[in-house]
Amino acid sequence: MSKKINSDQLIRTDNKSSETVVLLGNGAVENGWGPLRNVLDKWIVADKNIPDIVQNLRRRNSEAFHQLSILSYKYKIHRGYHFAQWTRSKNGSKNGMSIADTEKEGLASQIQGFLTLRDAIANEYKKDQAKLALRESKVINSLIGTNARFITTNWDNTLWNSNRFKNVVHLHGRCDFSDSLVFPTELVIEDTAFDLGPFVEDLKGTSEKFQKLVKRTYRYGSMHPLIEAHVKASEWIGSAKRLIVWGYSLGDYDADISALIATYSTRSKELIVINPDPYAFQRTVALTSIVKAFHHNPELKTTTRLI
Repeated sequence: MSKKINSDQLIRTDNKSSETVVLLGNGAVENGWGPLRNVLDKWIVADKNIPDIVQNLRRRNSEAFHQLSILSYKYKIHRGYHFAQWTRSKNGSKNGMSIADTEKEGLASQIQGFLTLRDAIANEYKKDQAKLALRESKVINSLIGTNARFITTNWDNTLWNSNRFKNVVHLHGRCDFSDSLVFPTELVIEDTAFDLGPFVEDLKGTSEKFQKLVKRTYRYGSMHPLIEAHVKASEWIGSAKRLIVWGYSLGDYDADISALIATYSTRSKELIVINPDPYAFQRTVALTSIVKAFHHNPELKTTTRLI
């Protein structure tokens, strides 16, 4: 069921200044992969002929977002195909014929499949919220301090439900609002803002139920709050003196976070990476070289914390 969402349901702030911004990923949350893993295990059918070593690889937490990226992309491709066929049928008619029902049904089927997956993930995170908690320690707490700002792409409410965290931005939505959830490979700002208008215009004359399906899949009710969340995150990182990257591997599916780091790494900042994987630090620092090609003499202090 779709819920209308406002920006204050993705952004919480006490409007006090802070020099520290924490970019918090799923790896910073105890059992954070569990809900997603549970859903994927039901959606991805195991082939009995696949060797155990491959099956074990598929169940790694690091593979979960990769698998979700593939599912998300699959639905996107099929939605695009059916919509293109649908539009071609409409624009190519010479006698005012209506849109082909078969293409409309195909599009509706793909949209419904995508929404069912999104709702399932949101519900699983809500159901398992009590099992989720930050992987805190005295060392981590001392690094973060008491007045840090948190930016996360996580869908759970671990930060949001705690009164300890006064400044939180959810870039990819929250599980309380399934329509706000952003999957890997989805580009909210570009795809939604520019494609939604003409798409909805083409829906005129179709059933109200079908219009709601399309509006839900393109986050018609949460587009602006999600964009405002990205704007607020950029403001916070831009003014920060200390940037802590906690629980991110910075793979291809972390494009939003990677872009934020690369964009603002030329300013005078201390960069701290909290991750047991030493390559996570190397990938984080490597992002700074993207911007170095365009700016001279960036002042960047880098520190690694393997915790």
